[in-house]
Amino acid sequence: MAVACWILVLFGVCACRPSEDENLPDPLPRPARARPGHTPKWSPPLGDAPLGYFGTLPASVPQGAPIDLTGWAVDAVDGAPVKRITVIVDGKREIAALVGLPREDVADTFGKPGLLRSGWSAVVNTFDFEPGEHIVAVKAENSRGRTSMLHPSGTTKFKVERR
Repeated sequence: MAVACWILVLFGVCACRPSEDENLPDPLPRPARARPGHTPKWSPPLGDAPLGYFGTLPASVPQGAPIDLTGWAVDAVDGAPVKRITVIVDGKREIAALVGLPREDVADTFGKPGLLRSGWSAVVNTFDFEPGEHIVAVKAENSRGRTSMLHPSGTTKFKVERR
């Protein structure tokens, strides 16, 4: 299952993408902007799994520099923020994100005030990372324990430069 998710993320294919008649979000981890009188058509991935995006990673960072990663995730069935976000680096290093951050744009776009706290943030500390390329994936979990990999707004790779 994890291998399939990595393949989907690496090739830019994700079950949490907007429908074909919608534009992808801007480079920031934001939902598509709603036009007046228009609600974006989002399809929940795999029925009741969470959906969302995460922001762009820097191309490279000096070893030891922190990487701030932010995004949003919602439970499409409950119309609520997700329970847990996990940032996964190189398929093995897991970092718990702080969830419940305000994202008024998400609540406005979906027309659901309950999504106001759908933002999240995590810090990837690269102090003990080996120099070279690393890959990031982000997993969201909803209140029913269903998980999905979030779609990146940009690349999923970053390079750690020797200090």
